[in-house]
Amino acid sequence: MDDTVREMVQTAYQETVEEATAAGHDPATAHREGLTGAAMCLAAMASLDDATARSGVEAMNLQTLLTD
Repeated sequence: MDDTVREMVQTAYQETVEEATAAGHDPATAHREGLTGAAMCLAAMASLDDATARSGVEAMNLQTLLTD
């Protein structure tokens, strides 16, 4: 995955987590929603099937972005 796609996936994750948190979801649920949003972004941008995109997003360990 190139840097541009990686940055867009990270942004999708962060924005989805922020929206879920603002809607009152607990951190674990917000994280799961963030993963789903990021996987949807990756699937669309890289023409991947959903399962492959989800695995790719999970491997990115995006939850660490929340502590930066």
